[in-house]
Amino acid sequence: MLYSPLLTVLDIDIVYSNTGVIFAGAWISEALHVPHIWHIREFLDEDHGIKPLMGWNNYYKHINKRATIVVMISEALKKKHMKGISGDKITILALVSLLLTAKRAHVLFGIGAMLVVYYMKNADHKSTRLFKMLAIIILALVLFVIIGQFIPAINGFIERFLEAEESGDILNNRSTLYTFAILLFSQNPLLGSGWGSYKYLRESVFGEYNNAHNVFLQLLAETGVIGTVIFISIIVTMLIVTVKTFHKMCVNRECYSKAMYRSCAFAVYMQVFFFLYCFTGNPLYDQIIWIPTVLSAVASFYIGRSQSIVRK
Repeated sequence: MLYSPLLTVLDIDIVYSNTGVIFAGAWISEALHVPHIWHIREFLDEDHGIKPLMGWNNYYKHINKRATIVVMISEALKKKHMKGISGDKITILALVSLLLTAKRAHVLFGIGAMLVVYYMKNADHKSTRLFKMLAIIILALVLFVIIGQFIPAINGFIERFLEAEESGDILNNRSTLYTFAILLFSQNPLLGSGWGSYKYLRESVFGEYNNAHNVFLQLLAETGVIGTVIFISIIVTMLIVTVKTFHKMCVNRECYSKAMYRSCAFAVYMQVFFFLYCFTGNPLYDQIIWIPTVLSAVASFYIGRSQSIVRK
């Protein structure tokens, strides 16, 4: 604490530590009462042959107490330290990889789904979880700016928004796709033109083999009102069942294993991401997205059902 008066004149807003073996940043952030981003790069015993002098338990307690966000450089490192570091503090660089794709919908809806999971996860902290979410968003923006200085390519995510605004086409030429879907729907509003027909009909008219980039409009065009209502009923039911199951887990966490908890958290993430992405993308027609979405929903339903049977 002796150094805090000297550092206050520097008007420090945030402290960033670039290693897991030096604690100076943690102590400074605590003394100044500012957020601390702790970037851990080391396994310690496996790669450097060293162990914390204070012992592993105290090492992890120290990080949990003095880190606002913990960044891991790989999934392997996350698995190594996950046993000791609080899960809601850990951020891995997979998010940076996502930003590098410059896919606006994937990034925004992915982050939105993460925030929903985090909000539900903290069901026992109702009075503070909104404040924590706001703090996480601010810290994430700060981290984005910091990383952008070293990896300029991630700025492509922001640049795509700016380019769209300058061109005056926020929808990125998707308005013509939406208009064609509405036209097909108007021709047969009850039953539609047939499942999977949109891209073939568009190719025959415009020479472009594309989906509508809006699942709801494409379903109206292909399956009409009847098919669209059935689809919406299914995904809403899946989402409600998954959310209810995860909520029970968050309230009665001691009754469930970590595997069950993580499976349901992933299920909530996938359901929310899928639903949001339906407005601007084609997740229903992309196996990479809809298969894990359905499987995760089935897993959460099975977990919730099995636990209900056990209680009875």
